[in-house]
Amino acid sequence: MIEQKIITAERNAALRDAFGELAPRCRELLSMLITDPPPSYAEISATLQIPVGSIGPQRARCLARLRRTRSLSAFMDRETMPARVRSSGGETGA
Repeated sequence: MIEQKIITAERNAALRDAFGELAPRCRELLSMLITDPPPSYAEISATLQIPVGSIGPQRARCLARLRRTRSLSAFMDRETMPARVRSSGGETGA
């Protein structure tokens, strides 16, 4: 379905832009975690010079920051906006 492909492309673009808004440390950590296969926490710890026990909490904080970026927030706002509002180009008075 063409609509789904467009939505997927828009989501991917928003994620790329949002990723660029993150601090370098978050980008580095999240990049390591999404590689295939991902490195072990011990390898991440050694590379980033952070305790193994800090990786999970830092990942959670980085993902929270990612969700709050302008790029991803704008995409999510568009996705949750009712279709009639999106198609009219603005909010309706109803």
